[in-house]
Amino acid sequence: MQVEVDQSGKIGQTNADTVLAFSNGESFTVMIPKQVKQICLRELRSRQIAATDIYLRMFAVGLYFLLQSHLHKLDLVVVDREYPGQEQKIKQQLYNLLRRRGQKPRHSQLVFGYLYLAILAKNPMHNFSAWVSHRGTQKADLILTVEDVLREF
Repeated sequence: MQVEVDQSGKIGQTNADTVLAFSNGESFTVMIPKQVKQICLRELRSRQIAATDIYLRMFAVGLYFLLQSHLHKLDLVVVDREYPGQEQKIKQQLYNLLRRRGQKPRHSQLVFGYLYLAILAKNPMHNFSAWVSHRGTQKADLILTVEDVLREF
């Protein structure tokens, strides 16, 4: 099975929740509430981690929680390019998290691409779940806590 992953509410926007979702017949959503992002950002800055690294790693953590329980049945995961030029770092961090938990992702299992034009053209409901969860009209399948995020750093 192939799924597409999108983000609603960037990680760096600490005044808004972030929702990561995949869809393609099956869907799953993960929310990182704005309060969780704010607390984690303060804690990680106190550890002297650069803000850019924090955002990329937090995105990878969100992807980890989104995909970990589903990866075994996914042939291909296409992630929307939220951080152009940083995809290799994100992929490496995500794969490190998965390997630490005993999973063995294939190198070719995760790719980055622009989903909006290609996917939306053929499926106008693409990632509706991310948008709806972000707007608060649907509860996310998983809501991350400060402990969830910091444990993976």
